Amino acid sequence: MNDSKKTKEQLIRELQTLRRRISQLEEKNGTNNQIEQELLVKDNAIASSTNAIAIADMDTNLTYVNDSFLKLWGYDNAGEVLGKPAVFFWKTKDEAQVVVRTLHNTGEWTGELIATKKDGSLFNVELITSMVKDKTGKPICIVASFVNIMERKQMQNALRESETRFRSIFENLVIGFYRTTPDGHILMVNQALVRILGFSSPEKLAQRNLEENGYEPEYPRSDFKRRIEKEGQVKGLDSAWKKDDGTMIFVRENARVVRDEAGKILFYEGTVEDFTERKRAEEALQKARDELELRVDQRTAELSATNIKLEKEITERWQVEQKLLDYQRKLRSLASKLSLAEQRERRQIAMELHDRVAQTLSFSTIKLGYLQNSAAGTELAGPLNEISKLINEAIQEIRMLIFDFGNPILYRKGLEEAVKEWLFERVGKLQRVVCEFHDDGQPKPLDEDIRVLLFQSVRELLANVVKHAQAAKIWVTTRRTDGNIEISVQDNGIGCKIAETGFTPGLAGGFGLFSIRERLDNLGGRFDFQSRPGHGTSVTLVAPLKQEPTSKIGDLI
Repeated sequence: MNDSKKTKEQLIRELQTLRRRISQLEEKNGTNNQIEQELLVKDNAIASSTNAIAIADMDTNLTYVNDSFLKLWGYDNAGEVLGKPAVFFWKTKDEAQVVVRTLHNTGEWTGELIATKKDGSLFNVELITSMVKDKTGKPICIVASFVNIMERKQMQNALRESETRFRSIFENLVIGFYRTTPDGHILMVNQALVRILGFSSPEKLAQRNLEENGYEPEYPRSDFKRRIEKEGQVKGLDSAWKKDDGTMIFVRENARVVRDEAGKILFYEGTVEDFTERKRAEEALQKARDELELRVDQRTAELSATNIKLEKEITERWQVEQKLLDYQRKLRSLASKLSLAEQRERRQIAMELHDRVAQTLSFSTIKLGYLQNSAAGTELAGPLNEISKLINEAIQEIRMLIFDFGNPILYRKGLEEAVKEWLFERVGKLQRVVCEFHDDGQPKPLDEDIRVLLFQSVRELLANVVKHAQAAKIWVTTRRTDGNIEISVQDNGIGCKIAETGFTPGLAGGFGLFSIRERLDNLGGRFDFQSRPGHGTSVTLVAPLKQEPTSKIGDLI
C-alpha cells in the first residue's frame, strides 16, 4: 500500500512504533556505529516517506522537515522553514495553539486543520502528532505527520452541494417527478406532480394506485408497462391522466426501469409534463393550418395568374429597354459623327478664312504699305496708319478664328504639339499663367475622331481652369499606357467638391465635363476627376490608340 493511502490508524501505529524504536535506540548499549546505523535507518525512513513529516522542539519550533513537507507547503528548501514555530504554517493561529496545548496535556493529537502554503493559498490536511520522550519519560521533541486531504474535502463538498442541488431541483421542478412500483403503488413524488394532479399533499397522492385509478380508458397503463419493460424506457409518451377532481389532463411522460443486480424491477422512475393547454393549442393550430392551406391554395392560383401577367409585362419592358439602349448607342454614334462632321466643317471654314479672307487682308496690307510710303509727310499719313493698324488687328483676329475653327497644328504635327501650342500661347501668354508640358516621347497613333475629341476636351478643361480655378500654375502631361493615350491636366487652384461639378453640360464651348465623359465612354475611354477644396484639381483623359495593322508572315520574308 502506498504511504499516501495509509489510514489514520496505520499512521498512528507507525508513529508509536517509531517512538518505541527511538526509545529502544536510546536504551541500547551498543557501539557508536550501531547507534549511527539505527539513526540512519530512521532518517531514511522519514526522509523518503510520501507523507509530510516534521519534527519540532518543545517550543514548537521546527527542527526537521522531509521533502514531502516542503513539496506540500510549496517551499524550495528546508532553510526556509526550520526555526519557525509550527503555528506559522496554519490558517488559524488560535486553533493551532489549541492543538499545541492538547499535545502538551495528552501527549498526542489527531484531527484536521487548514494550512497556509508559501504562496498564501490554503489547503486541508489531516494531522497526527505526538510527544517523543526519553527513557526517563521526559518529552524531548514533537513529531507530526501530515496528509493532504484537499481532494477528499473537495469531493465531500461537491457531494454535499450536489445533494443539496438535487434536492432543490427535485422540489422546485416545474415538471412532475415520480417513482412507482410495477403494481402501481406510488413511492415518491415532487410538489410539481402534486400540483399538476390537483392533490393537496404528496401523502394523499400516494394513496392512489395507478393500476386501479389515474389513467383514462383510451390510454391504459398496460400499454405504458409493456413498452417500458420491453425497451427499458419510454420517451415522449402522450397519455391522459385523471386529476383529483376527476377532470382529464394530457401529459407527456419520460420514464425508465430501475432494476437490481439480479435484473429484478425495483421501480419505474419518470417525469411528467402537463401539456393540456399545448395540446388544445395544437388542435386549434391544426385547424387554423388546414384553413390556411386552403387559403394558400386559392392565393397561389391567383398569384400564378398574376405571375404570368408580370412575366409578360417584364418581357415587354425588357424589349423596350433593349430598344432604348439601341437608340442610345445610335445617338452616341450619331453624336460622334456629328461632332466629327462639325470639326471637318470648322476646318473647311478655317481653310476658307485662311485662303481667302486672310490672304486678301495680307495683300491689302502690302498695297496699303505702298500708299503709306507715297503719302509720307502728307495729311493722309495719319488715316492710312490707323487703317493699317485696324487691318493688322483684323488679321490677328482671323488667325485666332482659324485656330479656333480648325487648329492646323493638330493635323500637321499631331495632338501633342497642338496641346502644347494651345497651352503656352493661349493660356500661358494671354492669361499669364505658369504652364508646364511633359510628353513621354512615345508614338501615339489616333483615329481622327478621337484626336479631335481629346484636343477639344483639353481646350475645355484649360478654359475651365482659367475661368474658375484661380490657378497660378497648370501642368499638362501626355503619355502612352497599355494601348491607350493618357492626358493629365492638373492645377494648383482652389479646387472643389466633386459633387459641385454636377457633370452636366454648360461649360464654355458647349462640351462640359458631362459631354467629355459621355463621349469618352462611347469611344471606350475613361474620364477621371479628382479635386478637393484648397488642393487643386486633377483630370485624366484616357482613350484607345489606333490599332496598327498586324504584319503577315509573307510581308516579313
